[in-house]
Amino acid sequence: MSRVAVVVNTTKGTMLASSAKLATTYGERRQGLLGRSSLEEGEGLIIRPCKGVH
Repeated sequence: MSRVAVVVNTTKGTMLASSAKLATTYGERRQGLLGRSSLEEGEGLIIRPCKGVH
């Protein structure tokens, strides 16, 4: 089941993503954005836990 979240910068009061997919399992984190050429406006990916991004 795909889980999504709204991401807001509370300091500035701005919405960063209206539909951010939560990648919390090993498989979801491993897949990441592979196979996607871009994200639509308002989309995002939350990778948790994340020890580093490269």
